[in-house]
Amino acid sequence: MGDSYFYSKILLFGEYAILKNARGISIPYRLYKGSLKFGDCKNKKVKKSNNIISRFCEYIDSISIKNKFN
Repeated sequence: MGDSYFYSKILLFGEYAILKNARGISIPYRLYKGSLKFGDCKNKKVKKSNNIISRFCEYIDSISIKNKFN
C-alpha cells in the first residue's frame, strides 16, 4: 500500500451552512496534506500522542453528555 494523502480544501462559502447539513463550495488545495500512519506503541512519542488523543476523546464525550441534559 502506498502513501495515501488527505489534501486540504478551501471553503469558498458555506462553512457554517455545512454544519447545518446544507451546501457549500470548496476547492482542493494541495499545498497542505496529511496522512494516517500507525506507529510503534512502545515508542514514547507514540504513547504520548495516544494519551493526548485519548484525553481529548474523553473531553468530547463529557461535553456531549452535558449537552444532552441541558
